[in-house]
Amino acid sequence: HTFVFRGCSAGQRTWYFRVVAVNPVGAGAPSHPVGMYCAPPPGRPNAPVLEATATSLSIKLWFRNAPPTLAQLEDAPAVGWRILLDDVDDGEDAFQETVVYDTTATEYTFVSGIITGHKYRAMLKVCTIVGCSEQSDISAYTLAASPAEAPSP
Repeated sequence: HTFVFRGCSAGQRTWYFRVVAVNPVGAGAPSHPVGMYCAPPPGRPNAPVLEATATSLSIKLWFRNAPPTLAQLEDAPAVGWRILLDDVDDGEDAFQETVVYDTTATEYTFVSGIITGHKYRAMLKVCTIVGCSEQSDISAYTLAASPAEAPSP
């Protein structure tokens, strides 16, 4: 059987549910409580800001040019980020997903798998206990390269 709960409204936090099975012999013991948080998924973040060197790529974990506020997260506790990264020059046109569980991080750096001279682009999703946002727009391309060294005299 299915039960649709319609008592969820803004400002209310967690509702707990227990289920009791009933058959002709009687009712069983109640299940362990299961919590449901009443909030919509978080809003969609802007396209991420990328910074690269020849061997690493950093992504700002920002919502809209700053770390997300509780209001932008629809008052639901954050659980992390999903970074979708694409090596534009690998010929696959596929985004690989990396999950970041550190909710205090404002930046994530890839230090392996970055190829010097390749262009990268990324998208972000911010996640709360309710679920993840829609993915952001795709970032601008960033070239994995380091500034040139000063010439020798």
